[in-house]
Amino acid sequence: MLVLARGIEDDHYWVVHEIDGTLEETPCRIEQGSDRYRLSHTDDSFQADLVFGLGAFATAEAAVARLREFL
Repeated sequence: MLVLARGIEDDHYWVVHEIDGTLEETPCRIEQGSDRYRLSHTDDSFQADLVFGLGAFATAEAAVARLREFL
């Protein structure tokens, strides 16, 4: 299951994978823009463009829900 993990920065979230109660970091994160949240990918520019193309979301939770559907 993919879940949000808040880092020390206020403007983005990490997307982590929960496996048997353990959280494993994924290369995806959610960045807050001026009025919306967008997905990004830290490891690969092609993947970053792909998840960025999923759109902008009103909440970080909505972005994770869309990522779950996409994957």
